[in-house]
Amino acid sequence: MIRTILGAGALVLATATPAAAQEARTARFQVTGVEIVMPIPKDFCLPEGDGVAVAQMLAAADTTNVTHLTLDRCGSAEQNVNYYLLKTTRSLLGIAVSRKEWIAMLLRELDDPAVKNAFDPDTIKPDVERDLAAVIGQKASIDGTIQWLGHDDVCVYLGGVLSLTSGSISYKRAVSGCMTAVGGRSINIYRYSEGTPANVTKYMSDVKAMALSMRGAPAH
Repeated sequence: MIRTILGAGALVLATATPAAAQEARTARFQVTGVEIVMPIPKDFCLPEGDGVAVAQMLAAADTTNVTHLTLDRCGSAEQNVNYYLLKTTRSLLGIAVSRKEWIAMLLRELDDPAVKNAFDPDTIKPDVERDLAAVIGQKASIDGTIQWLGHDDVCVYLGGVLSLTSGSISYKRAVSGCMTAVGGRSINIYRYSEGTPANVTKYMSDVKAMALSMRGAPAH
């Protein structure tokens, strides 16, 4: 579902984190028995203060995925423009798979018309708008298209520009995505930025770099 990409409303409510949090430059999270460790990209921070509650609320609203990590631009007015969400589809949490195997599986799935249709905005738009309305407390309308944008030996890439309108609120965000596996677990990395088409490809190198920076080992 495209909620994977939207992060169930993070387009609207992602929050900034004070620059002081940059002192903690390593993030850790677990995916069903595997601990993933990664450096936090420069100028991004873990949620702090009110941002923690917002991140938890948005994660709970995403019924399709488990949100492992939210990274916000540190102490910036761009709090709802530039951010990362790291997720795993709930149905895949217990599946052990190498990166090579996972990319091969994804490529086979992409030949299935049913999978492609699952990303058709007209097909999933009602569910997305319902989930967003539940998060923001008022009617929401979403438009845009997410497309598959090729692959390499690290990621299967997807991206596009999405817009949200709700009352007097109007947002447009570019989404750059990498579907990969780390430590035998599926992980999706999404980088959100200002909603120009050029940003979709501009930040693909960032999501790939994040995938390469992660290390996974059995949790103790």
